[in-house]
Amino acid sequence: MDDEALIRKGLRARIEYFQFPDLEIAEAGSSREALELFRQEEFAMALVDICMPDVNGLEMIEQAKAIRPRTQFLLLSGFAEFSYAQQAIRLGVRAYLNKPVSNEVLKENIESVLRELRADAPPELGRQDRTAADPEKELNILCSGEQRDARPETAYPGLYARCPALFDGTGRFYLAILHISRRDSGEVRLTGAQLSAIRPVVQGLFADAPCDCERLIVNSYQNPQRLYALFWTGGEGGLKHQVEQMFFAVRQQFETRFNARVTVGISRLSSTLNAECVGEARVALRQRRVHGRSNIYFYEDIAAYETQPFPEADLELLRKHMVRGDRAGVRHQLESLFSERQLEGRKAVYLHVLWVRVIGLMMSVFNSMDAAAVNRLLTQISRAESVVDREEIVHTLSDLADFCLRRESGREMSAAGKIGYALDYIREHFNEEIVINDLAARLDMSPSYFSSTFKKEVGQSTMQYITGLRMERAREYLDSTDLSVAVIAKNVGYEDSQYFFRVFKKTTGMTPLQYRQGPKKN
Repeated sequence: MDDEALIRKGLRARIEYFQFPDLEIAEAGSSREALELFRQEEFAMALVDICMPDVNGLEMIEQAKAIRPRTQFLLLSGFAEFSYAQQAIRLGVRAYLNKPVSNEVLKENIESVLRELRADAPPELGRQDRTAADPEKELNILCSGEQRDARPETAYPGLYARCPALFDGTGRFYLAILHISRRDSGEVRLTGAQLSAIRPVVQGLFADAPCDCERLIVNSYQNPQRLYALFWTGGEGGLKHQVEQMFFAVRQQFETRFNARVTVGISRLSSTLNAECVGEARVALRQRRVHGRSNIYFYEDIAAYETQPFPEADLELLRKHMVRGDRAGVRHQLESLFSERQLEGRKAVYLHVLWVRVIGLMMSVFNSMDAAAVNRLLTQISRAESVVDREEIVHTLSDLADFCLRRESGREMSAAGKIGYALDYIREHFNEEIVINDLAARLDMSPSYFSSTFKKEVGQSTMQYITGLRMERAREYLDSTDLSVAVIAKNVGYEDSQYFFRVFKKTTGMTPLQYRQGPKKN
């Protein structure tokens, strides 16, 4: 199957090269995997090879149409035989493409389906009822690239009525794309039902976050993992800091309640709303692939990431020192991050981005602080430009870290509360090396007392609990992806794939390959 996987990856790369706006791509290596994806979520279209490992593509389409009747299918075949074409027509297949298919033919057929989907879509994106003033619908039309009328009062009457300054140049605004993904690493996606429950929460948190700027947050009709947002103000400055503070306040609440993360890509500060803003927000959001999710990325800050390597490894080491409560380690790492060597040749925007990332790390690590402590961290974001001396930066951030560590260690928790904290930490970091002695020390417990209390509260040892989480996630990977066993082992915290193999077999009674190919047990 290696050659087939390579071909599939190549086809995906070709479609990504076409750069269709907001088009998300999923892939499956067999009919069984594809049908499971159809059961989990809706797809606008599917490109299906007639030759598949289990059930052939035509049979798979017939089963998939029973699950998702609205999906459009393009059939890819190396067999130019009339009988296949006849069956494809009977199934309502949109196009029958003979291999090898050229880029021009592939792009033309995908574009044709997308055009019809926009024309036949429900009122939110279709031509029906477009005269109704609906800011959510209008922002989706703008972000989909479907420009209508040059006059904003007729093209986007809802947005224009909400804020004329978005179009007449008198205001200042950011356009943002919010991306929701799983909290842990890996390729297992949130289901459609999970996203349906999460998106209103994200909207509500952004709408309610304390901030002086105006805002509008709407669902994306094209991608269930995303939302679009506008943040605007009539003033000249301070909007960036307000948006940053709002993001971290939302993240603080959101990530403690859901096994998910929210990442934001934001356009340049603009005075006129147009499609260029959408492109900038998309480019900013792509930074998450290199620099991590659960961050906020401004298009105007990209130079800080691209001109020289950003110190992601140093930031991760700083996070580990914070988690362990190592004050000396935190200060040493801050001195390294803001050393003359690191700052040499950097622009002012680099200091801003790094300052905000460190504050964000503190809020992520010390996520159980009370409102007063959180507010103190949030107010420090606005100081990013005013503190420019290297020594003052290190001193200020070290004091903040000390403040957070004192608040954490000073919290009075019952034994059950401490174990609850430990469970949250383990669920967040189960695929990393977890040093139980360090975790016990962080909770001001001896290792033996921590272990006995954990077993009493949870009903199993700490290692049994960690192993259970890892095996649960491994089964999800085997069910939902075509990743190799070695990659899955690493993703769930095992560098030695043979050891993972033995643990998986001991836990489930079958090898990873047997589990992937055989009937699943609950």
